[in-house]
Amino acid sequence: MKKLITSLFIFLGLLGLNFADTLPQHFPNDLIYQGKPIDPLCFYEMDSNYGVISLAKCGIKSRSGRSKTSTDAALLSKGFVGFNFSCYVNRCHSYYKVIGSWKGEEIILAINGTGGSGSFSTIYSIKRDSNHIQVKLVKSGDRCNNGVKDVTLKNQIINYKVTISPFDFVSIDGENSKKLRAYDDLAACASCCVADAIYEHNLEDTNTSNDKFIAIDLGDPNKKLDANFQGNSQACFNQLFVDYQKQGKRLLDPKLLSEFVKSLNSNCTPTQTTKAVTDTHGKPAAANKPNVESKPAVVNKPTVESKPVVSPPVAVSKPAVTQQTTTAPPSAILHEPKLERQPFGLDQPGVIGASSPAETN
Repeated sequence: MKKLITSLFIFLGLLGLNFADTLPQHFPNDLIYQGKPIDPLCFYEMDSNYGVISLAKCGIKSRSGRSKTSTDAALLSKGFVGFNFSCYVNRCHSYYKVIGSWKGEEIILAINGTGGSGSFSTIYSIKRDSNHIQVKLVKSGDRCNNGVKDVTLKNQIINYKVTISPFDFVSIDGENSKKLRAYDDLAACASCCVADAIYEHNLEDTNTSNDKFIAIDLGDPNKKLDANFQGNSQACFNQLFVDYQKQGKRLLDPKLLSEFVKSLNSNCTPTQTTKAVTDTHGKPAAANKPNVESKPAVVNKPTVESKPVVSPPVAVSKPAVTQQTTTAPPSAILHEPKLERQPFGLDQPGVIGASSPAETN
């Protein structure tokens, strides 16, 4: 009986791998190579080739020690193609989904994780030339640091959302009169998700910095904002966020976002008094405690030798230096980079607001 069950699991696994190589309905010819979808790692690992890639030399076989292990059924059911594969932590995956075509280019959304904490989602534009492809990066992000989702294409306009952290409200608006700081005052980590920003990208414009900001979606007002992230002004931001939701201001267009950020600068300025600082897991970070004793600094005793006892040195006239009661320094807070491509890298994010790759639309 045990042998039968084992054989069944092996059979189902093989079916999954075959399904990953099966062409979805209406799959574009320009993304097919040797009868199968182009390997998703060809897109993700294109940087070293400056965007022009030989299909014969890219993909999982381009590096030794890698092999397909399984597939994500949830992603496959949403039209993605790809696979999970072996890596040094055995939690790697690479998938992509075709969004549409424009002037001979295929627009795709790719999801990649190669062993570390990053979960990279990217919009690519692909142009086929025989057995080569030219890859252009349109937009890329990592979880709450502009992780990309909900991508659509109409004519030359790509509509997409990126998941953002609290400090991104200030960054997008551009107004920061009180000089609020990322991490120190407002959470900015890759696991500090609070909302989605909506953008438009025009494929006729090669400069992605010109993408048009539409609005920030605060999400369902009935969903509790459990954002106990680091930052002196974070609790004040959370209250302002909830107040806007209760007022029915779910979508912050440029005008409403400006109003929100002005209120943030007016009411959520960090104070100079000691406050509890929380780390990225919501636990209070250890604050520096003042030295409550007024004892003089301990003076190193001279080395004991076989000589007459030496009188202790004259006490230093300066009082002992005590630690100031200040906010825990930025080093007490976990800093995560905005986006760092790694040769290896992805966990399933398990924090508030973060979405696993399988949950990407």
